[in-house]
Amino acid sequence: MFARIGVLLALFLAATPAFTASAPIQTGDLATRGLSAKDFPRMTQLAPGVYSYEEAGPADPPGLMTTNSLIVVSKDGVLVADGQGNVAAVDKMIAEIKKLTAQPIKYVVICSEHGDHTAGNSAFKAAYPDAVFIASPASQKALAQDKVPPTETVADKRAIDLGGIEVDILNLGREIGRAHV
Repeated sequence: MFARIGVLLALFLAATPAFTASAPIQTGDLATRGLSAKDFPRMTQLAPGVYSYEEAGPADPPGLMTTNSLIVVSKDGVLVADGQGNVAAVDKMIAEIKKLTAQPIKYVVICSEHGDHTAGNSAFKAAYPDAVFIASPASQKALAQDKVPPTETVADKRAIDLGGIEVDILNLGREIGRAHV
């Protein structure tokens, strides 16, 4: 019997706070959310073995915005959906994951090919050289010249058995991913 968790390649994880008990403010802007840089990074457990991770960083226009990642921890390894915007931020996230488990990060799913989710991916590769980087075919093409290009793609759907947790990776197309605009 598997627990089922859906990770959507085409959707951004900005909706991750929707899993909390109260209705979230739909923005990454810290001031609008009543938060400051000192509130980050933060990890929130969404379900057993499933966490959201938020880090605050500079935004354009100037200010601070958050980047969300989804983390699935199992007895056989870890899956991270979306990284962070720089190596230092991913290193911090890896340190937080190590507080949860000694299991290695086996999969990094690229849900958004934007730099605020991929610019730190080389930190994953440095810490976990055998990690598999998964993206849609369009994102793989867009990131072909990246330091850590995706090595596998999901054209439609892929299920990963991660230590008794089945993670479904769905590619719903590029237009759905424009929800953040």
